Amino acid sequence: MKTLGNRKGYTLAELMVVMVIAGIAMVAMAPQAAKMWKRSDLELVSTALETRLRVCRQKAVLNRKPYRLTVDNADNLFYTERRDSTGIWNIDPADTIHVKRGIQFRAFHSVSGTGNAALFFETRGTIAASDAPTTFRFWNAKGETLDVNIVRTGRVRVARKG
Repeated sequence: MKTLGNRKGYTLAELMVVMVIAGIAMVAMAPQAAKMWKRSDLELVSTALETRLRVCRQKAVLNRKPYRLTVDNADNLFYTERRDSTGIWNIDPADTIHVKRGIQFRAFHSVSGTGNAALFFETRGTIAASDAPTTFRFWNAKGETLDVNIVRTGRVRVARKG
């Protein structure tokens, strides 16, 4: 840094050197940033499912009505429903969770190895015996996976792999 009288500042050359170093650092970190971005997509959707499962369980206990989490693999989404006194299932809360393009998911029952389109919560907050335990597996094109596990008591756990 040169001093001209009482004026202080950086020269254009010094600023250019700093910019070049910053550019090289960004180029070097770009592949890691892309990997973290893809991983965060998996974590976002698994966290959304984990939260939705917990809310569904809490609502079943609080409202004393059966709830279910419905998985639509064709449209790549999931949502929760409440059965009213007439036996009709209504979406509650009134929104669906869309899984981002590039992320796939399936439900697997640990006993049978297959998954149903719905996971039933009884009014005491437990999972129907035929549905528990269940694993929801999310994966991306890079082979990274996240599992969201739920057991009969309604306990939810996320297992991060790869």
